[in-house]
Amino acid sequence: MPLKACTVVIHDLNDTAHTLDVMAATLYEAIAQALATARSHDWVGEIGRGLTTVAVKVRNSEVITSSNTKQGSSMLRFLLVEAA
Repeated sequence: MPLKACTVVIHDLNDTAHTLDVMAATLYEAIAQALATARSHDWVGEIGRGLTTVAVKVRNSEVITSSNTKQGSSMLRFLLVEAA
């Protein structure tokens, strides 16, 4: 199963929300990674066992395309000719 970028929000017993970004193949793996990371930091309050609210947002992969200005100008001219 491919890894997915996930944002996990965990509330500690003081009702402070902690947001963590993880890469995981499953929902349960995302939660486990986030809990392990959160518990390893001393600035995170105690996290309950069983009734803690956890929210997971799975983000779609982002695609970034880059090109130089010469290629961009050529593509723009092509599109303008095609549209005419």
